[in-house]
Amino acid sequence: MQNKYSATKIGLYFTLFCLLPYLYYLNPFSYLSVLTGFPIISVIPIGSPIELFFSLFTGSEDNTILIFSVILTLIFLIAFSVFLIFRNFKNQILKYGFISYSSFLKFLTLQFFLVHPLFFYLYVSLDCKQADFLEMLYLTIHTYPISGLSFLIYGIVVDYMRSKYWIKK
Repeated sequence: MQNKYSATKIGLYFTLFCLLPYLYYLNPFSYLSVLTGFPIISVIPIGSPIELFFSLFTGSEDNTILIFSVILTLIFLIAFSVFLIFRNFKNQILKYGFISYSSFLKFLTLQFFLVHPLFFYLYVSLDCKQADFLEMLYLTIHTYPISGLSFLIYGIVVDYMRSKYWIKK
């Protein structure tokens, strides 16, 4: 990514993609109903196995400990992946003078499956601990645009890193 704000632009595209499910509310009978599946798809692969793992230890009567455990695990996974990948980005900038598009897209795709479940479980822990299945599906759609802003923030941070470490060339 050698353009000045290319990482911010890619982060903005990811953020706009996260806003697409709200278009469904404008016309619920259109082809846009397919877009409501993306928030659910983003939460299930990582959030559900972590929740299932911790439910084995906490039991079914205490949701607070279960949700707290899932949130801490997701925060750890996000922090660990951001640390490793940003260190890799710094090395790429120092060695080549730019970050490859593929590595940045892989990073955002990984964060797609970590950030959305984190915001979903944070919202569940604050508001709806006893929601039924359909309410949980609605919450995934409701938290999706909020968590989508993180991609724009990642893009801004990567562009800042590039301008900070790429002064030599």
